[in-house]
Amino acid sequence: MRVLLDTNIILDIALGREPYFTDSANVFKNIDNIFLYGFVTATTITDIYYIARREKGHQITIDFISNLIDVIDVIGIDRQIIIESLV
Repeated sequence: MRVLLDTNIILDIALGREPYFTDSANVFKNIDNIFLYGFVTATTITDIYYIARREKGHQITIDFISNLIDVIDVIGIDRQIIIESLV
């Protein structure tokens, strides 16, 4: 199954946000176990950087994002993809 991950799911993990951390971590366990195939948009990456950097600092955030994109794919969203997702 392919899933488009919301910014908040990733921020729950990056920032250890409770009470959602465990549920969000379980999503990534399913990705690691190849039950799910995860995607984020490029704007999600920039949002994660902007928000996490304020709390964790530049280098920790860059390291987190580098590890993140080793596990999931970054996709572009254009008009056609939006149309296809509406079906």
